[in-house]
Amino acid sequence: MCRHDSFVIERNGKPVARVVPIAGAAGDVTVAEALAAWTSGAAADRSFAEDLAAVDAADRPPANRWES
Repeated sequence: MCRHDSFVIERNGKPVARVVPIAGAAGDVTVAEALAAWTSGAAADRSFAEDLAAVDAADRPPANRWES
C-alpha cells in the first residue's frame, strides 16, 4: 500500500527541494520486485565499470565536507 508521503530536503535550514510520488505512476512496486527486475537485467558493461572506477579514483573529497 502506498502512503503517498512527501519529503522536504533542506540545506542550512532552508527548503531546497521536495520529493513526492510520481502522479499517475503505474502501480506500486515492492523492494523484492525491484530487486528481481534489477538482477534479471542485461550483463554488465565492462567499459562502463572501468569508467566508474576511473572516476572514483580521480575523486577528491572536499577539505570540509560540510561546506559546499
